[in-house]
Amino acid sequence: MEDAMANIDTPEQSEASRARLEAVLAQIGEMGLSRDKGARVTGRINPKLLELARARAGAMSDSQLIEFALANIVIEDGFADAFMAARGKVDPGLDLEA
Repeated sequence: MEDAMANIDTPEQSEASRARLEAVLAQIGEMGLSRDKGARVTGRINPKLLELARARAGAMSDSQLIEFALANIVIEDGFADAFMAARGKVDPGLDLEA
């Protein structure tokens, strides 16, 4: 847990976190996914985990944090999958001597 505490945002990171939060929420807004909030999510989690996640994300409420987390799953760009799929593959025409 001490390592996790070391990763709490600095003021500069908090600004970046807030910008990311706003960008992600704006993107789901453009997709029409921030209207009609009728579903409810409940669960029990470690309060320290909640505190750290809220601080890291820059979220103000539990609802905003949950929306941000779900939005990140929905708008994930597939980079990790593409990176793993390309592992060990180099274009045969690539000049490695240059």
